[in-house]
Amino acid sequence: AAVANRADVAALLLSEAGAAGAAPLVGAVNKYGQSVVHIAARKGSAALLRLLLASGGHSVVGRPDTNGATPVDVARKNRHVLALAEFRKVC
Repeated sequence: AAVANRADVAALLLSEAGAAGAAPLVGAVNKYGQSVVHIAARKGSAALLRLLLASGGHSVVGRPDTNGATPVDVARKNRHVLALAEFRKVC
């Protein structure tokens, strides 16, 4: 859902996971150490980030991937102003 920038699908998946299951989904990483928050930051999707941050994603905002980049670094590198605004709301 994050790669396709589908906030609607992500919302459904997180809803189905429930409150206890959402945080582990949001915090899971791929082989590059990137969480869905990293991916949403790369896409610059403010709506998806808002959803992920409200579902436990705030806990991974400072977590670097295997290249040492946090989700905030990724948004900054790609000049996604709206994504950075979402991070400022939780940091």
